[in-house]
Amino acid sequence: MTRSKMLDNRGQGLTEYIMLVLLIAVVSIGATKTLGSRIRQNIEQASNHINRELTLEN
Repeated sequence: MTRSKMLDNRGQGLTEYIMLVLLIAVVSIGATKTLGSRIRQNIEQASNHINRELTLEN
């Protein structure tokens, strides 16, 4: 294998690695936003239920 072919293969591997890392980052950000909003909604619902129970007891 010639030296220029080896350098081309390294560049291709690095490019594929960067693309994979970017894909994982985008998917992680999307999942975090989706789960974050769902968790926030659940916490708000729990808080509302607790507040309702506390006001009924007084």
